[in-house]
Amino acid sequence: MKAVYKLISVIALLALFPGAASAGFDEAAEAYRNKNYPVAFTQFTELSNAGDARAQTVLALMYKYGEGTQQDLTASFRWYQAAAEQGYAPAQYNLGVMYADGLGTDQNRNEALRWLRQAAAAGFERANDKMAEMNESRVVSRQQVDPLTPWSRNWNFRLPNETRLPTVPDEPETWNYRVQLAALSDRQRAEAFWQGLKREHNDLFNNLSPYIEVSRFNGRELYRIQAGAFENFSAARDWCESLKQRKIRSGCLPLKTD
Repeated sequence: MKAVYKLISVIALLALFPGAASAGFDEAAEAYRNKNYPVAFTQFTELSNAGDARAQTVLALMYKYGEGTQQDLTASFRWYQAAAEQGYAPAQYNLGVMYADGLGTDQNRNEALRWLRQAAAAGFERANDKMAEMNESRVVSRQQVDPLTPWSRNWNFRLPNETRLPTVPDEPETWNYRVQLAALSDRQRAEAFWQGLKREHNDLFNNLSPYIEVSRFNGRELYRIQAGAFENFSAARDWCESLKQRKIRSGCLPLKTD
């Protein structure tokens, strides 16, 4: 479970990068923070095509989680790789994680460790956390990390367990909706996760039914815990806001059901 939570949580992205178009990046970042994902996706794509490693890393994240675009792990992997090859430590870390977990590419422990070690050597400490999960020795950074460098302070686009909400869809709100709470590695953990939430927050979860959807990524199964049903997008989004206000350790993403 720890590895899955790490996969879907903290991804540091804002290291300074020489030669980047800072004004354009800041504008795109502001759209992202405001959850205007379609605008952010367009702007980060333009910056990424121009070679901005920070933008390439954010774009990889957006492909990874389907923000402003369809989820595409292969595209996510390619953009992380493009930024990592420019020496951008947050991208090197994320590329290592994708190799380690077999996301968007074949699982490759040697490549995972190669990129994680580069990120750790640059001072990106989360790379050492991932290597510890893999029973590998930590790498001591030989370079001084400027304390004003945002990623050295662990400022992130994706905060731990932050509720992420997509923009309101263009279609009329006539569907039933669910909310997705987490994705875990086996059914037993998924069921235990749901029972824990219901036990601790019965008033919020009592009128909802659990759904466990199974999907496969590169030969690995993921069990997605969903709750519902909600009659429209707004109801699902409002419920997610209630979840966020309680600071419950869960994601919350409204989903259209069939």
